[in-house]
Amino acid sequence: MRLQPPDSARTASATLVGTMFALTIYRDLSARCVFLKVARSCARPGMLFCVLAVLQPALPAAPQLPSRNVTDYGVRGDGEATETALIQGAIDACAVDGGCTLHFPAGRYVTGTLYFRDNITLNLAPGAVLATSGRVEDYTAPALLYGKGVNGIALTGGGEIQAGPVPAPDETTVHNPGSKLLSLVLIENATNVQIRGIRFLRSPAWTITLRVVDAAWLDNLLIENATLAPNTNGVVIDSSTHVSVHALNFRGGGDGITLQTSLVDGIAPPCAGVTISDSTLRSGSVAIKVGTPTNGDIRNVVVSNSVIEASQGGIGIFARDGGTVESLLFSNLLIETAAVHEGSAEWPIVVDLKRRDENARAGHVQSVSFSNIRICTAGKLLFSGMTSHPIRDLRLAGIFVSVVPPKSPLTQTQRPRKALLDSVAGEDETAAVLLLGYIADSSVKDLRVNWPAEGALEDRHALFVHSVDGLSLDGIHARQGKVGGQLAAMHFLSSRNIEIRNSTAPSQTGVWVEAQGIGKKEFFFSGNNTAAAYRDVVYVK
Repeated sequence: MRLQPPDSARTASATLVGTMFALTIYRDLSARCVFLKVARSCARPGMLFCVLAVLQPALPAAPQLPSRNVTDYGVRGDGEATETALIQGAIDACAVDGGCTLHFPAGRYVTGTLYFRDNITLNLAPGAVLATSGRVEDYTAPALLYGKGVNGIALTGGGEIQAGPVPAPDETTVHNPGSKLLSLVLIENATNVQIRGIRFLRSPAWTITLRVVDAAWLDNLLIENATLAPNTNGVVIDSSTHVSVHALNFRGGGDGITLQTSLVDGIAPPCAGVTISDSTLRSGSVAIKVGTPTNGDIRNVVVSNSVIEASQGGIGIFARDGGTVESLLFSNLLIETAAVHEGSAEWPIVVDLKRRDENARAGHVQSVSFSNIRICTAGKLLFSGMTSHPIRDLRLAGIFVSVVPPKSPLTQTQRPRKALLDSVAGEDETAAVLLLGYIADSSVKDLRVNWPAEGALEDRHALFVHSVDGLSLDGIHARQGKVGGQLAAMHFLSSRNIEIRNSTAPSQTGVWVEAQGIGKKEFFFSGNNTAAAYRDVVYVK
């Protein structure tokens, strides 16, 4: 049944804070994630939300360049002949004259690698398809569209870029596995890049890669790749700055959007000033991923007003290579996870600070904020630092988790991108909805955990905390997963400086707080309502 948006009696308009409007949220959840059904009933995810005022890079003034038609250069677009040389000839002819907008009318243009030149716009009209030939010898670079050291390039229109000479019948496998493509579009060491209004279909590799790019705008894009094919990422932003991703619709087996800092000629430029908004992502891996390559810093990132649906993982931050990950803001998001890979655990949010190997420096993760997030999952939210490098200044606020039973028994509980070095034994297996380990000077405000009406299939903590120094909990509303279960709603292990305020033990709570190996002096309680709990606080050795 297609649900209508909630009426005013079932919405809550949050107040304006600074430059940001909070989303108008569907308060009442029933069955499995009603709010996501509401989201799907809207034409675009942004219709669910108020506007988030984010400083995005302004589009540059369009240069007054001539318009030309690719067919004037002998290109036919009949889908039969491979026309690489003719299309490249048209691009090069435009470049000699200082650039142009090169129009592709409706048709099928089979080609090998094409090279961008300065001030070139490729405009694919609706019905125009730029297709890979599928022959390895046609690719002289690891991409279908390649630009290096260029400025002022664009890919626009309502057309398609398609991997393979014809659509493949099997949508769950990698297409053209013999191809040497690393990405359908690869732009390196470039400035002023625009990609707007294009459909990308069936990439056998990454789809759009920006590597050491400054000032890029990706807007109103559709990417559909094979649903179970690994390494078919949607957008990879590698050591790039001032990048805006808006209105991306991604479906595929790889990560949806990746931010990373790889080594480039022995150095690692930062990835900074990135905004992601009004997008819908469905991933067989992690919908939005930061890392794992973190050789350089990743900072000043805003992700807002978007929907993650039916994904194995929602948001993942993986610091592995010594860089600092800081000043990341995630707000106004709907996250639904699903066991895309049967038997594998679901991970709506993971923040994981570890070293890749013995030779790697320990990195830093700090000043990361998640606010106004609605989550439907059978899995776990995990925030895990290191013994001598805790995650600092982590802020969770307005987190609503609706827990659902897994559809099949778990055979794989390991977190995504797990690093064997510095890992804490038992974290992945701990039965909890939210786990915080090796965290410092952080806070959780207005956390609510809802369990299935019939009770969880197994007992779980709502919150499990270990090895934390300095944690403020305010407005926590949660009990243990199983009515009459033996696990506490909130379990604290080997932690200190814990403050719990204005929180509630719901009806059918057993033990509300259990402190293991922690003295009473490490806790401060104020303004809590624990009348419904069988026992409010228990201290054990």
